Amino acid sequence: MSVSTAPATTRLDHDHDPVHDQDSAVAEVPIEIQGDTAFVDHTSATLELLRGGAPDWYDQVVAYITVIESVKEGSGMVVESRTFLAGEQTAYAPGWEEADQRVWYAGAIVHDACHSRLYATGEAHTGRDAELECLTNQVEALKLLDSVGFFPEHRAGPHRQGRRPWQRLLERPRPALVNVDQRPRRW
Repeated sequence: MSVSTAPATTRLDHDHDPVHDQDSAVAEVPIEIQGDTAFVDHTSATLELLRGGAPDWYDQVVAYITVIESVKEGSGMVVESRTFLAGEQTAYAPGWEEADQRVWYAGAIVHDACHSRLYATGEAHTGRDAELECLTNQVEALKLLDSVGFFPEHRAGPHRQGRRPWQRLLERPRPALVNVDQRPRRW
C-alpha cells in the first residue's frame, strides 16, 4: 500500500471558534499525518476540535502519538512507534454528519493515545483493565466534545451492530487479583 505523506501544517484562523466552526478549524499540529489530502485535512480538523474542546485529552494525544496514518481497514495503536493506524470506519464514521464524524474520531484518537501512554509508562497496555481505562478516557472526551449528548447513548459507535466486544468487558465482574504463582497452570 502506498501512503503519501502530507504535512499537517495548514493555518488556523484564530478568529473562529474551533469547537463550533469546524469548516475553518484546521490547525498546525505536532503530529505527522500520513494519508491523502482529505485525510490530512479531516484529521487536522479533528485534532483542532480536540484541542479546543478537550485540551487535557489533546495534551495526552500529542504526548503519546507521533504519527496518525490512514489505513483502509481496521484501526489500532502501534505502541512501539507511537503510530495510530486510522481505518476509514474510525476516521469517517460512514453515515454520520461530518461534525459527528470528527467527534467520534477524536474519541478514538484519545482511546489509542491511552494505550500508548500505558505502554510508555510501563503499565499493561492490553487486556481488560487497559481496555476499560482507555474506553473511559474515550467516553470522557466524547462527553466534552459532544454538545448534543448523542455519543454516550450510542457507544456502539458508527458500526451500530448491537453489542460490541468491549461492551461485554464492561459487564463482566473484575477478577480478583491473584498471585501469578498461585494460578492453575494449563500445560
